[in-house]
Amino acid sequence: MTETHEKQEEEKEMGIKKIAEWTISKEHVTVPQAEVICIEPRPRYKTEEFLATSRAPGVPDTNIYPGGAMELASNDPKHALDKLAISYDKHGVRRFVLTVHEDCGGYGERMPYSYDKALEFMTEELRRARLALEGYFSGRGERPVVLTYAVMFDGVYEVS
Repeated sequence: MTETHEKQEEEKEMGIKKIAEWTISKEHVTVPQAEVICIEPRPRYKTEEFLATSRAPGVPDTNIYPGGAMELASNDPKHALDKLAISYDKHGVRRFVLTVHEDCGGYGERMPYSYDKALEFMTEELRRARLALEGYFSGRGERPVVLTYAVMFDGVYEVS
């Protein structure tokens, strides 16, 4: 019996079947940035397109959550911060991109419907999220760069 045949028999006994094969390098990677975006497909594709034109070369750590940076702006951002710490600690990320978008279902009724009020609301959310991220990493060595973007259906605003 060949090694391949034995492996197939083992897989069959385990109730699994390999359906694709490839080789991925196991070498450690350094990632240019981590991006926090919303699950919502309407703005997500344009947001990803925009971020692809502005990021350093390489593949980012992409964190897709309902509300984008919403959890980072909350009163209890620890769970989201702990996830981003993996990018910082394991992938060497020192640049984080946080986004929130107009008409986000994750925010529900808290998200204003009017353009100006929504932009104001998102600006404040992103500022809170940035402060939480900067505070979390302040004692961990190199301070990360945090970029924040309010994504509207007609374009993107950088929030300082």
